[in-house]
Amino acid sequence: MTLALEKLANDPWYPSLRSHKHVAVNDEEGAGVFGSYVEHHTPGAWRLLWRYGPGPREITVLGVGPHP
Repeated sequence: MTLALEKLANDPWYPSLRSHKHVAVNDEEGAGVFGSYVEHHTPGAWRLLWRYGPGPREITVLGVGPHP
């Protein structure tokens, strides 16, 4: 997971993260929520949920856990 967090911090659109916006999900401030892979091709693979902010060029991780 450390590698995924490092990639997210450096480039949230790094290809192996497969980041994508959750179209129907917003956080409490109405900002978009994004998901990225921690791992894939694994049963119960983990995902990162994140949003931009609070400041410019900052990312807030909202959660980490298994893919439902």
